[in-house]
Formats: sequence, C-alpha cells, structure tokens
Amino acid sequence: MTEAGRARLRWYDACFADPGEEAAYRWADLDATLFFARIALLLALALFGLFAAVDLLFGADGRSRLLVARALICASFALLLLLTWHPALRRPDWATRHSQAAAFVIALGFGLLVGLADEPLRGFYVPGILLVVVALFVLLRLTLPEVAWVAVPLVCLYDIVWLRYWIMPGEIGAFVVMQFYLFAAIIVGSFSNYAIAHHRRVTHAAAGDLRAQATRLQQALQQAAMARQHAEHASRAKSDFIAHMSHELRTPLNAVIGFGQVLEGEVYGPLGGDKYREYARHIHESGQHLLSLINDVLDLSKVEAGQFELHREEIDIAAAMCAASLLVSGLSHKRQVKLKLILPPSLPPLQADERALKQILVNLLSNAVKFSPAGGEVTFATEILPQAIAFVIADAGPGMDVQQVARAVVPFGQASGHTAEATRGTGLGLPLAQRFTDLHGGSLVIDSRPGQGTRVTVTLPLE
Repeated sequence: MTEAGRARLRWYDACFADPGEEAAYRWADLDATLFFARIALLLALALFGLFAAVDLLFGADGRSRLLVARALICASFALLLLLTWHPALRRPDWATRHSQAAAFVIALGFGLLVGLADEPLRGFYVPGILLVVVALFVLLRLTLPEVAWVAVPLVCLYDIVWLRYWIMPGEIGAFVVMQFYLFAAIIVGSFSNYAIAHHRRVTHAAAGDLRAQATRLQQALQQAAMARQHAEHASRAKSDFIAHMSHELRTPLNAVIGFGQVLEGEVYGPLGGDKYREYARHIHESGQHLLSLINDVLDLSKVEAGQFELHREEIDIAAAMCAASLLVSGLSHKRQVKLKLILPPSLPPLQADERALKQILVNLLSNAVKFSPAGGEVTFATEILPQAIAFVIADAGPGMDVQQVARAVVPFGQASGHTAEATRGTGLGLPLAQRFTDLHGGSLVIDSRPGQGTRVTVTLPLE
C-alpha cells in the first residue's frame, strides 16, 4: 500500500477515514469477525473447564456457588456461540455488537469467579483476568474504541469491588501489584489491537488496490486486443482492396501499354505525324510507370499481410548485379549520373528469391541515381562476409538526417522535403527493399548525413 493509501486510515483507531471504505472492509471481514468470536468463546469455555479442575483440586469453601456461577456463565458462552450462526449476524454492525457482548460476558465471568472464589483459588483466577484482557484486545475483531467500551468499565468495576469487599489490612501491596499487571495487560493488548487492526486494513486496502490495478490492466488488455482485432481486420480489408483493385487496374492497363507499344512501333503502318509517335511513347511510358506502381503496392500489401512467399533458388550474384545495373542504366543516362559497378574476382552463389532480390537492388539503385546530382557517381559494390554477402550502394546526393531516414522506410514516406518534385517517387521503393530483405533474414542499414550522401548496405545470408 502506498503512502497515499496509508493516509486513508485514521491515526487514533486505525480505521478508514472514509465511512464507505470502512463499511466495505467490515463486509469483507465479516466471516473472520464471526470466526474469531467463536474461537474466543471456545477458549473461554476451555478456560472455565480448566478452572473447574482447579476447583476440584483446591477448592473447599464456596465450591457450590462457584459451580452455579460457572454454569450460568458457560450457558451464556454457549448461547453467544450458537448466535454466531444466526442470519441476523450476517451484518457487520450486528456482528460487531455480538463481539462486544462476547467480550463483556467473558470478562464479567472471570471477574465474577475472582469475586466469588476464596484463597487459594483467587490466586489462580487472577492470571486468567490478565489473559482475558489481552484476548479482548487481540483476538476479537474489534477496534480500539470498541473494545475499550467493554474493557475499561469492567476493569473499573473490578477495582471498585476489590477495594470494597476483598482488600484486607496489609493487602494494599497485593492490590498495587495486581493493578500494575492489569494495566500492563491493557497497554500490551491496546498496542497489539492497534497494530493488528492497522495491518488488517492496510492489507485489505493493498489487496483492493491490486484488484483495481488488475481490473484496469485486464480492461486495457481487452481494449488492446479489440484494437488489434480491428487493426488486423482493417489491414486485411486494405490488403484485399489493394489486391482486388490492383487486379482490376492491371488488366486494362496492360491493354493500354500494349496498344501504346503498337502505336509507337507503327506495327500497322505509319501514323502520319511525329506528334502521334511522341504521344504513343508517353502513353507507353506512363502505363509502364503506373503498372510498376501497382506492382509495388500489391507486393507491399502481400508482405504486410504475410502472404508473400519466397521462392529461393541459387542465384549468380554477379549476373544479378549486372542485370540490376542494366535496368537502371536508362535512368542514370537520362540524369547524367555515372553508375560504377565493382565486382570481386569470384563470388559465392546466393540462395534467394530472384525477383525479390532484383527489386531490392533496382529500388536502391534507382533511389541513389535519382537523388544524385548531374555529373555525380553511384557506386555499386559487394563485400563477402562469413556466411553472408553485403551489397553496398553509395551516392553523393544531398543525404538525410535521422528523421528523414525514419520517414524514408515508411510506405509512401518522402525522405527529403527539400528535393525537387522531379526526383520524388511513390515512397515505396525503400520500404519494399526493407521488407524483402527482412523476409530473407537479412538486414538493411542506411548510413546518411545531410550534405554527405547516403550509403545503403543490404546483408543477406548465403543460404
């Protein structure tokens, strides 16, 4: 329980300051209250039985009146014990009154035995009074004020009767000693009662706080699970939509590209003008670009939905690098960027998906060429590592800071806000390269600084 929780307890009786919280504790502690009341009454019956044996051993005068008193008191104990199973005591207020009544009858019974007994029996009963006082404070589930309403009047009554009827000349010393032990028992019992009541409520409050935290955590987990289900459902719906739309767009787009190619090549004769050929070329190029975009979106949706399957095969690394460079050569020529390919003398074979590997390399090379200034150079090299191969693509472009790198690996993210519109892409090249690299069990590392270019290293396991 926290310090804020401890502040909920009153200092003078260790009860909760909030009546509602105290009532909730009493209801939760009801079974224990009745249980310890039964224990106290059973122990009182056992002690009275023990004192009956003492009467038989040492008692002579006044034995009959002791037996009568003990019978009446034991009957009271038995009645109170039976009442603990009565339905009326299934309420905290009545259970508390019952515990107070039990305390009163137990203390009164022992006091009566002390008053009726003669020496030497009285000397045996006096320690019983001390035990009763401590038991009243400790055993019964009563607060300090509740037990004080019973114990203090009984002790005062005991002292009055003692002083009035049993103190003989010269016995004042015995009375003082008795008072010392009696008040010592009261102090010990009071301290014990306060500590036990405080501990019980602290434990109850801590358990309540833990239950509340567990409830909140369970609710948060349920909300998170629901949010995850909604997100997964939305993701599946998005992937299904993209896949469906990609299929619907690809079919007419392939026709557009095919017809544009026929017009551009003048398959059925001359078009009759250069503008027609130029427009046909634009149709073909735009269709190819749109088809590439649709393919990227479809591949990304499949990867995110966990539906993209790799078809691993043995790949010649040098041939794959040359093929990727050839595919990017048109763009590099158009942007007047030199593409430098560095191949080691011998390269081991690589187990990978050929189409995915080609897309990784082409996407990274295209980005490097696209963001390199005219007259710049893009280096495409490999490094042989233990059980792995590293593809390194470096450019001398504007570079990126940490925030721009983080945006670059997000689908449809644009890394360089200051870059001209002509160099902007769809924002899918780098995310796709990252996803395909992860599927191969590899890593993609981007090392970039503003004004210092970018170096991308893709490491793939050989097998």
